[in-house]
Amino acid sequence: MKDILTARDLLNSNFKVNLANSATNTDSPEAIFLRTQFPNWVNEEGEMIIAKAIAMDGEEYEITTAYDLEQYQGFPDVAIEIHPMLSKMNRLHYLFTQQWDLTTVGSHVYHKSKKGENAIELEGSGWNAYNKRNNALTATIHTYLPNVLNGCARTCRIAIMDDIESSVYNPMGFVGTHTPLDGSMIGNGWDAYLNNNSLEGEAVGLDTKPFGTFYFENLAAAGTVKTASFACTNDRMRKYGVYRQAQKNMTNIPWID
Repeated sequence: MKDILTARDLLNSNFKVNLANSATNTDSPEAIFLRTQFPNWVNEEGEMIIAKAIAMDGEEYEITTAYDLEQYQGFPDVAIEIHPMLSKMNRLHYLFTQQWDLTTVGSHVYHKSKKGENAIELEGSGWNAYNKRNNALTATIHTYLPNVLNGCARTCRIAIMDDIESSVYNPMGFVGTHTPLDGSMIGNGWDAYLNNNSLEGEAVGLDTKPFGTFYFENLAAAGTVKTASFACTNDRMRKYGVYRQAQKNMTNIPWID
């Protein structure tokens, strides 16, 4: 499919490569290579053939327009092939783009769909989540400075809890559920100040979005932690019991040497 899309885009843009060996054409190493290594992919005008339609009897037809490409695709007994170098370029492009994504944020099938009523919508929601996390790699990231005397530690403890659910209704009476925290994290109020001390001149405030990675070499597995963190400030603990309880639980842990 990617090869067909490449051929369509090139034909739509009237892409041409002149490979003729003539006095009016300055030969380049690339032109010599394409002309000598792929003689069956040069037409009578000396131009590189972008795509061919190959019939069941072996007869080959050059495809010169995107319209012809679409028409040939409708014939069940016709195969479409693009220039071997264009096909190789597609595979290299996939290696250097899609493979990079797979090694950083993983395939979209592993990103949970948040909404959708059928397979198409669920897969689309997974793609949205995948792209959202992939964009984080290009975001402005402030790096903690290690060993700052009044800064944060190198490690932290994280407790994973089930979020509470609340029923919601629309004017039509549809019943659904909503999770107030929506995957966010409640952070220790003291840690928020220590974290900013470790950022020094790049301090970002008390509510942040920590970004961390982990990997297990023996399992060939890795993951990313990226979630909003809301600090237990005095104001929040005065207003909401959940912040008071969270701060108490986070600080009521014996120190371990």
